[in-house]
Amino acid sequence: MRRLFIAIELPADVASKIDMFARKLSEKLYVRSVPKEKLHITMVFLGDPKTDDSDIISAVKRQKVGRRIELDGLGAFPSFERPHVLFIGVKTDLSDVYSGLGFLSDKPFVPHITICRFNGSIEPSLKERLEHTDFKAEFYADGLSLFNSDIKTYTRLV
Repeated sequence: MRRLFIAIELPADVASKIDMFARKLSEKLYVRSVPKEKLHITMVFLGDPKTDDSDIISAVKRQKVGRRIELDGLGAFPSFERPHVLFIGVKTDLSDVYSGLGFLSDKPFVPHITICRFNGSIEPSLKERLEHTDFKAEFYADGLSLFNSDIKTYTRLV
């Protein structure tokens, strides 16, 4: 079963900075940091789409980002009260890029970089510290990439 997603790849220096940040968090919390080579901005998760692959590939190649991306802050899915995933937020408005792809999801569009996954629950004091933990970075992004994930590895298709 395929698990396709469209993403913005990170420059090596930004991925390294995020990796160091996530590793420090993982030492303080009961979380697993996401390996540096898997860090990306998720634009849309397609899963195993019924759409023809050529339509997806065309959309990825056609849609350009063409702007500076500002990363700012830390968030959690589904919430800080019951976190499964920690992420770095994207402050730059990418809604036009998302809608330009034509693969809209029934979930709200929240561009993010997943940096850690929780192994269990967190204590309330950690919740407060996480909400006030800050991360900032910037980089220029031009285009998008299409990936397939088998959970353990990501394969870049386009």
